[in-house]
Amino acid sequence: MNSNIIEIVTILVQKLLHNEDVQENEEEIINGLLDLGYELKEIEIAFELIFSSAEIIGLSDSFQNLKYLPTSTRILSLRERIVFTEEAQLILMELLYQKLLTDGELEDIIQKASSIAFEEAGKNELWYLLKTSIRDRTVLARIKHHIPVFTTIKDGENLFVH
Repeated sequence: MNSNIIEIVTILVQKLLHNEDVQENEEEIINGLLDLGYELKEIEIAFELIFSSAEIIGLSDSFQNLKYLPTSTRILSLRERIVFTEEAQLILMELLYQKLLTDGELEDIIQKASSIAFEEAGKNELWYLLKTSIRDRTVLARIKHHIPVFTTIKDGENLFVH
């Protein structure tokens, strides 16, 4: 492992030990690490090491409200987490748990969200991504029925017209 990554992990652990909310101050911390000369890829790997471990043992607040204990869960990278709001991330995890979304569809949604210039993909953008990634209309109807935030979204809405 690169010594820079170990240094970044050490910095993050020190911040956690001093009760700093690393996830809430993530952008500020990343900018500070970039100013110190670390590369974004090194920072991303360090964050993934810290937070993927926390999520596996159940320390992450982000997934606290889910009603299941996953045996394996796709963990979003730092870059992917920046693309989706926390609400959208929780919805994606719930869809996976309820088996309304396949791993392949999730990867397709993540890829599309990363390539489309969304400032941050929330529930409306996520619904658009679901509609463009899931071919089975009955599954979309089940998603709309099982995920309450989607019931208020009109299917005819176009995200790209302002």
